[in-house]
Amino acid sequence: MSDLTGRLTEQQIKVLFGGLHQSRVGHNQKGFAHVQQWDVRRFLIRVFGFGGYDTELLSIDCVREIPIPSGKDGNGNDKFRWTVVYRVHQRLTVKDITGRPIASFDGVATGDAQNQPGLGDAHDGAVKEADSQSLKRAAVNLGDAFGLGLYNGGKTDPVVIWSAAHLAKPSAGDKPDATAGQPEDPPVLPDPESVEQPPAEETAPAPAPDTP
Repeated sequence: MSDLTGRLTEQQIKVLFGGLHQSRVGHNQKGFAHVQQWDVRRFLIRVFGFGGYDTELLSIDCVREIPIPSGKDGNGNDKFRWTVVYRVHQRLTVKDITGRPIASFDGVATGDAQNQPGLGDAHDGAVKEADSQSLKRAAVNLGDAFGLGLYNGGKTDPVVIWSAAHLAKPSAGDKPDATAGQPEDPPVLPDPESVEQPPAEETAPAPAPDTP
C-alpha cells in the first residue's frame, strides 16, 4: 500500500527532502556506512508524530543455532559457546496527521550473534540485529532522510532531490517533461552488494554502505 501523495503536510515533505546529515551516519566493524535503528525511530516520530507509525513483525525465523565446543566445566561436562542466526520480516506503516494509515513498506533481514557464552544471549542478540536491519530496510523507502543515499557509495548527498508527485501543479504552456528545471541527478554507483571485493590479503576493500 502506498498513498503518500496529498496526505503529507508541507513540513513533512520538507523534512523528507531534507536529506541525511553527516552527523547521523555511523560505520560498522566492516567500515560500511549506516544509520542506527534508534535514529530511524527518532526520525519516524519527527516526521509522523508520536503514534504516527506502526511496526509489525510478520515472521521471525531461527535460521541456525550452532554449538561451538569450548572445553569442560568444573564437573567434567562439555561446555559450549553459541552462534545463532535469525531472519526477520517486518512491516512499517506510516500514518497521516489524523491517524489514518497511508503507506506500508516491508523489510527482510538476517542478524547473527557469534561465539556467545550463553544460548539465551545469542538468540537475543541475533533477533535484535535482524529486527534492527529489517526496520531500516523498510524505512529506507521514505528516502534520503532515512539513509537511501547511503546505497550510492556511502555518501550523504541526496539522491531523491525532487518528486513529480509533490511539484506544484503545472500551468498552461509548461514543458511536459516533469524533470525540466530540476537538479541534475548525482552519478549512480554500483550497489555495494553487487560489487565483488578482492581478497583481503591482496588489498583491503573500500568502505561501502551496508543496508541502512
